[in-house]
Formats: sequence, structure tokens, C-alpha cells
Amino acid sequence: MHESRPESIAWCVGSLLFFCAFLVVGGCTSKSPHDDPFGDYTRLLHLPPGDTEIKQGKDPSTSTFVWEDGSSLVAINTFLSMSDDEAARLLADKKLLMDSLFEEHRSPYAGNSTNKESCPKAFLPIIHDFSSNDMKLLAYETAANRRFVFGGCTAETRELLAVYALMYCPERETFLEVRFFTPPAHPLMSPKAFIDLLRCS
Repeated sequence: MHESRPESIAWCVGSLLFFCAFLVVGGCTSKSPHDDPFGDYTRLLHLPPGDTEIKQGKDPSTSTFVWEDGSSLVAINTFLSMSDDEAARLLADKKLLMDSLFEEHRSPYAGNSTNKESCPKAFLPIIHDFSSNDMKLLAYETAANRRFVFGGCTAETRELLAVYALMYCPERETFLEVRFFTPPAHPLMSPKAFIDLLRCS
């Protein structure tokens, strides 16, 4: 009977590990953000050279794309293989969270004459809601602080121009959650211009 030598076993294990690494790094599946047309966000959004990174989520159908140039930042969460119903529920949940940032809430200060505070009308987001057979888009033109937190309802917290967008492309079964931040003094582009670039093809 033929004995397996330790050297042969080690070679087989090493070859198997190399093959697995090749599959992961090479992105052999069509679900990889590198293979999907939406993976090329720099082209889609006309982004100039900068630091880019794509992080694969724990679920193979999710990933996060991040681009920054030292002053502006774009972050996109991608959800693949999503049905119309799943996308509708996800959009509704995320819309509810975003809207809550600007709704009337109780004041944290005991001495406040009114018990509630609301975001001044001048600071409320401009909402773009577009729907067609090819795309569903809900986008907020708003502001954020230096830590990239939305909901600037005071002049002090409105340090960055910002966009928060939710987009679903039914033909690709792809849902995108998009965040854009840029300084008002030297913006990469206006929030409206950024929103206009969000398309499914």
C-alpha cells in the first residue's frame, strides 16, 4: 500500500490554499463588486484621482465602496440580489431613520420654554424623489458635521455639504445607499450635481 509522504501532503494543502486565495482575490464570481458594473463608481460619479477602497461585507451580496481625496468623501453600500419587495422595505426603513433627524423632538435642556425643538425650515433637506421602470431614487440635499454625521440643524453643525441617497435598480437587482460629503468653500461638486450623476446605467 502506498504511503503518503508529509512533503506530498504539505504540497497539496499549500496548493489548495493558493487556489482558494486566487478565487477570493480574483473575484471569479459575478457577485463581486469588481465584476459588477456598479463597481466602477469612479467612472459613474466622475470622481478625480483619490484613495479608493472596496470592503466586502460578511454577506457576499454586500460591499462598501469608499473614495476620498482629503477633503471630500463618497461612501456607497451596495446590496446585490435584491427583489423589488426587499428593496422597498429597505428604502422605507432607511428613509424613516433619515427623516427622524429633522423631525420635532424633545429639548434636552430643562429650562427651555417650549419642551420641543424642530429643525429650522432653512436647514431642512431638499428631497428628490424619482421613480421609473428602470430606477427608484430618493435623495436628500443636506448638511453634516466634520465627523460625517447628517442632520445639521444649526449653523455650527453645518460644516459640510452632504447628500444621502437611496437608489434601487430593478434590472440589476441592486440597491445602493450613497453618502457624499464636500466642503462648502471648495466643493468637489454641488449636491444637486452629484445627485444628477446617480443613474442605473
